[in-house]
Amino acid sequence: PGVGGSDFLPFISEIMPLVSENLYPMQYLSWVSGEFADFQNYQILGSGYAEAGDTLDLMITVKNRGLSLPANNVLVEVSTDYPHALPVVESVSYDTISARELKDNSLNPFRFALDNSAAFLDEIPFYISISQDGVVTVRDTIHCTVARATVIFQDNSEDGTFSWTASGTAAMWDTTFVDYYNGAHSFADSRYGSSPNNASAYFRLNQTINLTEALHPRLEFWAKWAIEDGYDYARLQISTNNGSTWTTLAGSYTHIVAGQPSYSAIQHWVKESIDLSAYSGSNVQFRFFFDSDGGLNGDGFYFDEFKVVDYSQTPVGIGGDQPLAPQRLELYQNYPNPFNPVTTIAYQLPLRYQGEKVRLQIFNSLGQRVRTLVNGVQNPGTHEVRWDGTNDAGLALSSGIYLYKLTAGNMSLTRKMLLIK
Repeated sequence: PGVGGSDFLPFISEIMPLVSENLYPMQYLSWVSGEFADFQNYQILGSGYAEAGDTLDLMITVKNRGLSLPANNVLVEVSTDYPHALPVVESVSYDTISARELKDNSLNPFRFALDNSAAFLDEIPFYISISQDGVVTVRDTIHCTVARATVIFQDNSEDGTFSWTASGTAAMWDTTFVDYYNGAHSFADSRYGSSPNNASAYFRLNQTINLTEALHPRLEFWAKWAIEDGYDYARLQISTNNGSTWTTLAGSYTHIVAGQPSYSAIQHWVKESIDLSAYSGSNVQFRFFFDSDGGLNGDGFYFDEFKVVDYSQTPVGIGGDQPLAPQRLELYQNYPNPFNPVTTIAYQLPLRYQGEKVRLQIFNSLGQRVRTLVNGVQNPGTHEVRWDGTNDAGLALSSGIYLYKLTAGNMSLTRKMLLIK
């Protein structure tokens, strides 16, 4: 009684649906009052992708969402039924996680060896089980694509809305720290509270994305939403003519509202992956659109880790048994990120930089160089360097955002990372 949209005494036919609808929220409230080890996010370490014949290293981050107690004897197990992935490390102890804290296994990743029969663009399911004190608290599933992944564009929400423009009626799009998938921020249509009524608000990416050379491009991002189902909605749209016209994209989690694919109802963080192969050869732009009526409003739409990725196969040499050197200079996102005390930076050097001096340097938010990690000639291929958060003098640096810059010949690439203490 007293829940849902019925009167105090619901009809008999409404009772079980109301019970089912409210069971998990009540369970969740009881769990977080003490300790609750929950899946937070995951990352493929190293290059960030895996192909046939590779070893896939997987980092899982767990959060104790409990408000008061540590989660003890936390055990994470990862399995797969994909026939071409051989488990090497599939169970890792996380020991104790303090209340509201995060812990990952970057130093002891889950490991799966892909045999040479793993087919290009196969989706590998990994089944995650998290337990504390022998009791399973969470089961979840993630997917990894068998392919070489080249990031064309990405925005992890940590740098504000400089790459985006909000417009329309009741436009409240902004970054928020209330909830996020990774890092410390996400984008949301309403920063601190419920979505506004009678909104017709756009959030447009300022940058045009070049897909003229992309072979198998995908748009990927993480999202969550709580939106009045069937009435209010969020949509993702694409334009190939600089915004003159827009097409609404259908994703794995959209359903039809007001005649078009939309995000509506309630959904916790999920990874959305949208095939953009139909737009290969084009220059495209993206925008989100949020629409609400004057009735019930919800928490709104959040998204994080927005990126466009092109999937391809590493070319092989004559005879088909040896990979060719990388074709482009690439600097990958460090892992873990945020980090404390150590992180790993991976990058790849193509053959054309053979004999060229390579530099990998760390800069603070003021642009001052604080550490040089690499300064010399290196062979083509993929390289990894660990950084322990110290400067060239060996002194520990303070928490904050740092830039890491890779320079080879007359080319340079820069990314951001977050050191926390």
